[in-house]
Amino acid sequence: MKLNRRINLAAAVSFAVLFAGADPLLWYRFEGSGAIITNNASPGTMNGTLKSIGKWSDHELGDITAKFPTRGDDFPTKAGVYDPVSRKTISGPAKALQFSGDQASAGVVYMSNSNASALKRLFSFTCEAFFKIPQDKDIHDSNNFPMIVWGKQEEQGWKISFARNKDGKVEPLFRGVTRSVSGADNFDFTVRDQSGSPAYCADDEWHHLAVVVDGKEDGSTMTCRLYLDYKEILNYSLEGYCGFYYNDSDTAPFVIGADLYRNVSSANTRETFMGSIADLRITPEALPPESFLRAVKPGLMFTVW
Repeated sequence: MKLNRRINLAAAVSFAVLFAGADPLLWYRFEGSGAIITNNASPGTMNGTLKSIGKWSDHELGDITAKFPTRGDDFPTKAGVYDPVSRKTISGPAKALQFSGDQASAGVVYMSNSNASALKRLFSFTCEAFFKIPQDKDIHDSNNFPMIVWGKQEEQGWKISFARNKDGKVEPLFRGVTRSVSGADNFDFTVRDQSGSPAYCADDEWHHLAVVVDGKEDGSTMTCRLYLDYKEILNYSLEGYCGFYYNDSDTAPFVIGADLYRNVSSANTRETFMGSIADLRITPEALPPESFLRAVKPGLMFTVW
C-alpha cells in the first residue's frame, strides 16, 4: 500500500457509532470459484457472472473461461477487511479479481439491467473498491481504464474509470448522465481534474477509491465527491438533479472491467481495466470517509491507505 498512517481499532469503532447507516446493496468480495461472483450483501440477488468479450462491435459476451478475469492472490497479503458501518471485521484474507487489460483476450464481470434494477432507484450512493494498477511502463495503449460501466457513455448511466491526464498519468474520474423531472435524459457531466495531478494511480500499489453521490430526492441538488485513499481529491455540484438516466430498452449492462461501447473499432484503444480489484461495494447512502472499508492488518492495529 502507498500510505501507511496507522490508527487504533478502537478509534474506528467510535467513528462507526457516529456514522452507522444503510446496509450495502452490492458487495463483491471475489471469493470462491467458478463463473458466479456472489453478492455478499444479499446472496442470491445481484450476483455477477464472469464473461469473456466476444465481438466488441456487437457488445457480445461469451463463456470462454480462458478470457475470464482471474481470482488472484490475497489482497493485500494476509489482510482482512473492517467495515466501520456494521462495526465488523471480516477475518481471513480478502481476494482480488485480476484483469489482464489485453483487449484481444479480455473478460468482465457482468450483471444485467434487470438484476441491477435496485441501483437505478438510487439518488445517493457510495461506490468504493480497493484497486491496483501496474506502473505506466506496463499499461496498454488505451487512454481509459474502466472499473465500472453502467450504460452508454454520454447517453445513460454512470461510469467509474481511470484516465490519462494531460501529462499522461493515470487518475480517477466519474462520469454520469442525469435525468430530468420527467425522467428524460438531462445532463452529462464528468468529475475529473483536467489541469493537474491530484491523484496518481498507476504505481503498482494498492489504493482505495470511493465515489460518493449525495443527491436530494426533490430534484434539487447533487454533489459528487471522489476520494483516493480516504482523502477527497475532487468534487462537483449540480442543480436540477433527479437521479441517473437509464433506458431499459437499450442493451447497456452493468459491467466491471471494460467499456463495451467506446472505441470498439480499434484493438489498441478499446477500454479495458488492467490490474486488480478487491472488495467492491455499493451502499445506498452518501457515506463519509470514516465509514469506508479498511484493510485490516493482523493484530490490533490496522493501516489506513
